[in-house]
Amino acid sequence: MTTTPVLEVTGATSRAADGTPLLDDVSFAVEAGSLVAVIGPTGAGKTSLAKALLGQLRLDAGTVRVRGRRGPGRVAGVPQDDGTHAQLTLRRTLDHAAALRLGATPGERRRHVDSVLAELGLTSRASTRLAHLSGGERKRANVAVELLGEPDLLVLDEPTAGLDPAFERTVFGNLRSLADAGRTIVAITHSMQVLSVCDRVLFLAPGGSVAFFGTAAEAQAFFDWNEPADAYAAVSTAPEAWRDRFSTQQASRPPAPAWQPADDRPIPSSPAAPPAGGHLRTLLRRAWDVTSSDRRALVLSLAAGPVLGFLLWAVLPGGTLQRSVGPDGQPDSGRPAGTFAFFLAMTITWLAAAGAAREVVKERHIIRRERLAGVSLSSYLMGKALFLSAFTAVQVVPLTAVALLRQQAPGRSPALGSSLLEIVVVGILVGIAAVSTGLLVSSWASSSEKAMTALPVVLITQLALAGPWAEGRGPVMAFVRDLVPARWAAVAVQATVAGDAGSWWLAVACLAGLVVLMLAAALLLLRRSASPASVPVTRSLDAFGNRLATASPPRARLVPVGLAGLLALAAGVGTVGRSGTGGARPVTVAQVALPSPSPAPAPAPVPTAPPVVPAAVAPAPAPAPARVPAVTAPPSTAAPARAAAARVPATPRPTTPPPPPTTAPVTPPTTAARPPATAPAPAATAQNPLGLTGWILEQVFQPFPDR
Repeated sequence: MTTTPVLEVTGATSRAADGTPLLDDVSFAVEAGSLVAVIGPTGAGKTSLAKALLGQLRLDAGTVRVRGRRGPGRVAGVPQDDGTHAQLTLRRTLDHAAALRLGATPGERRRHVDSVLAELGLTSRASTRLAHLSGGERKRANVAVELLGEPDLLVLDEPTAGLDPAFERTVFGNLRSLADAGRTIVAITHSMQVLSVCDRVLFLAPGGSVAFFGTAAEAQAFFDWNEPADAYAAVSTAPEAWRDRFSTQQASRPPAPAWQPADDRPIPSSPAAPPAGGHLRTLLRRAWDVTSSDRRALVLSLAAGPVLGFLLWAVLPGGTLQRSVGPDGQPDSGRPAGTFAFFLAMTITWLAAAGAAREVVKERHIIRRERLAGVSLSSYLMGKALFLSAFTAVQVVPLTAVALLRQQAPGRSPALGSSLLEIVVVGILVGIAAVSTGLLVSSWASSSEKAMTALPVVLITQLALAGPWAEGRGPVMAFVRDLVPARWAAVAVQATVAGDAGSWWLAVACLAGLVVLMLAAALLLLRRSASPASVPVTRSLDAFGNRLATASPPRARLVPVGLAGLLALAAGVGTVGRSGTGGARPVTVAQVALPSPSPAPAPAPVPTAPPVVPAAVAPAPAPAPARVPAVTAPPSTAAPARAAAARVPATPRPTTPPPPPTTAPVTPPTTAARPPATAPAPAATAQNPLGLTGWILEQVFQPFPDR
C-alpha cells in the first residue's frame, strides 16, 4: 500500500448546457512534488479540467480528491489573465495577498513575502509596479501571490501564453524548481518544447477524454512522433482511436498499488485565514492604494464635486429654497424648490453611478481568484460599497455646499435642526444609492462595455421618472417612481424647505431601503456569476416542467397567470388614468374581447312589456321574420340607427326568442343588445380602469376554487 497522492481524479465527467462533452471519464493521479503538463488540441477540455480541479466546474459524474479527501481542498489557481492590480507595486500586491490569505501577524506576513520573492527570484523587482514588469516576471508574480497561501496543489492556466520560447523555458524552469522543492503543480500549456522538464504529460483528446498519461519519453514512443505537432494532428483526426488504444495499453499493465483509503472529510485550511473583518479592512486599504496610485485621476475626481456645484450655482436661479406660505396658510416648498432638488439629485446620481459601474466587472478575475483564497463575496462587495460611498461623500459635500450658496435655504428645520445639514445628508444618501446602482449594473454585466452601455439606460430612466413631469401618471407609474432614488431625494429637499419632518424622515428611510435592496441584488448576481457551473439548462427546465405538471392546481395556475401579469403590467401602463374631460380612457379592442372573470352585478328586472324604441332611433323596416334570427342577427344596413340604439342601455338578452308577431313585424328588442365592434367594453371590464392588467391581477389574487 502506498501513500495517498496529492491529486486523484476518478471518472470526471461533465457536459455543457447543450449536451456537448467537456470532460469524458478523465482519470489520473499526481504524486507530491510533481510537475504535470496538460496538453491537447483546441477543444480538448484543458480549461474545463482546470476549472474542475479548482471547484469552478460541477461534475456530472466522478470525483476530484486532494490529499485523499473529496473536493478541491487547498488548491490555488493562477489564471491566464492577470488577477492583480497593475497599478500597485509587487511588494504591495503581495502584502495585500498575504493579509487576505494568512492569519499571521504583520511581521510574519512580511517574512513570508520576502521568502516567496526570493524563491521566485523577484526580490530586486519588489518595488516595481506590476505594469512595468516583463511578461515572464508578471507570470512569476501571479505564481507568487498563490504561493503565499501554501497550497497543496497549484493549477496554472497557460502560464506561458504570449511569451517567446526563451521566456517559456524560464517560466517552466521556475516551476521545475518549485516542484523539486515539494510543490505539486499542474500546468496547462500548448508548448511542446517544455515537456522535457515535466514529470508527467496528460494528453487530452477532443471531447475531453484521456488520450495519454505518462512521462514525456513514453508519450513520444506512444504517438511515434517526429515532431510534437504530429501528435496534435493525429489525435484531432481520430480521438476515439487514440483513447481506446491508451485504455487497452493501460489494461494490459499490471495493476498499480492501491492508494490509501480516502474519506470525504473536508481538508482544514492551513495556514489559518484571517476573519471576515480582517478581509474587509484589507480590501478597504487596497482600494485606497489602487485609487491613490494614480494621482492625476485622484485630483480630477476630487475636483469634480466643486466644479459641478459651481455649475449648478451658475445655472439655476437663486432664492428657490425660500420657505413660503401657501394659500391655505401651510408651508409650501413650491415648484422652484422641486426643480433645484431634481437637478441636485441627478447630478450626484450621474457622478456616483458612473464611477461605480465598472468597479466589479473589471475585477472578475480577481474576484474568482480571491474567492478560492477564502475571501467571501459579501466582504468584497461590502468593501467596494463602503469605499466608494466614502469617496462619494467627499465629492458630494462641496458639490452641495457650493450649489446652495445663493438658494437661501431656511435656517432651521425640524428634522435635524439645520436645513443645510439635511440637504447635505440627503445628497450623501442619494450618492450612496447611486453607488449601489452602479455596483448592481457592474455585477450584472459581463464586460466593461456592457456595463457602460447599460448605465445610460438606467440613468435616463431615473431622469424621466424623478422629475415633476412624471407626477399624476397613475398607480403603476407611482409605484415605479418609488423605486427611483433621485425621486426620494427631491421629496426630502422639498420637505426640508416646507419644514415637514415626517416626509423628510420617510424619504431618508426609503433611500436607505433602496440601498439595501440594490446591494442585495448585486450580491445575488455576483454569487450567480462566481458559482460553479450549474446543471445544464435543458435538464433544469425539464425538471421545472415536471414539477409544474405534478403541482397542485393552485400552483399550476399561479405560475402562468403571474408571468402574464408581469407582462401585462407593463402593457397596461398606457391605459391607466382618466382623460382630461373626466371620463374613462378609451377601452382597447383586447379589453372588449376579454371575458368577464367574475359574475356581473345583478341586472335590473326585465319589463314584461316590450320596450318602446324612441322615434329618433327607430330602426328601418325589418325584413321578414323568418330571415331575422332572434339572437344572432347582425345589425342591418341602417348602421347609424342601429349603433345609436346600441348605445342606449339595453336590457339583458332573453334566453329564448320572443313569439313571432301576429299583425305587424316588430323588431325584437334583443337585436339592439349585441354591441358592434367599436362599442365600449362589457360592464365587468369597463369598471376596471386598469383594463387588461386589472383582469389579470384579479385572476391572480382571487381565491382558488377547492379541488
